[in-house]
Amino acid sequence: MADLVENAQWHLLTSSGIGAYVTEAQIEKEGVRLRFSSIKGEVEYILSPSEAKYPDIDEEFWSAHLVDVLQFIRKYPSDHHDRFTFVSLHLKEIKNYLIYQARKRLPRVYRTMIACLVFGLVWIFAKHLLVSIAH
Repeated sequence: MADLVENAQWHLLTSSGIGAYVTEAQIEKEGVRLRFSSIKGEVEYILSPSEAKYPDIDEEFWSAHLVDVLQFIRKYPSDHHDRFTFVSLHLKEIKNYLIYQARKRLPRVYRTMIACLVFGLVWIFAKHLLVSIAH
């Protein structure tokens, strides 16, 4: 069991790139239940031969199956015998997708910031102009 946790922890840390580490692992009927902490908080995977549950990282993927999430982001899983590698590879794909989504939203943030900056500068300039005209 200790080797199981250690291997899972190593794969998640090295392959996922999101700084996840295993806090608990249990062998159950349906497979291996892994609980681990990541930058998004405490999440849990159930690793079975057929599917792995996707943790709650984004509301879009609330309680979705990992395979569904991968198909949604157009990444189709191949057959991995090592379940921990399976999870960490897909975590990496999901992380890349979420980063891509964040980058897509970034220009909107910049436009808003620039609009606020321009409005503030115009406001200050207009106020200064009105004060200088009044004197």
